[in-house]
Amino acid sequence: MRRPPWQAADREALDCDGFNENPTGDGGDPGAVIQYAKTLPPPDAIAAGKLDEAVWITENFEDAQRDAYAGSIQAGIGPFTLTPEYQTSTKQLADRRIALAGARLANVLNAQLK
Repeated sequence: MRRPPWQAADREALDCDGFNENPTGDGGDPGAVIQYAKTLPPPDAIAAGKLDEAVWITENFEDAQRDAYAGSIQAGIGPFTLTPEYQTSTKQLADRRIALAGARLANVLNAQLK
């Protein structure tokens, strides 16, 4: 198994011009975050009910290996060319994972506050 890109020795070379630094594109503005959240796809209800953090980690790692670090991102320190297709695909993945994380956070809080 090859090393995931986030374990590379030269983290700066993996930045890909900041593409993955701010997937929401919000710039830290709370109003923009709220507007962005309204555009997210609905989370999978069954997946949102899984409250085991180990499951979340495994899901994220598998998604990253299969989708985010395949194709345009290869072994090595780059530079990497991020195609429009790659950017669209990883943005969709980020949106799905962010929506799911929000639903899971809500479920955790609801369970703890009962």
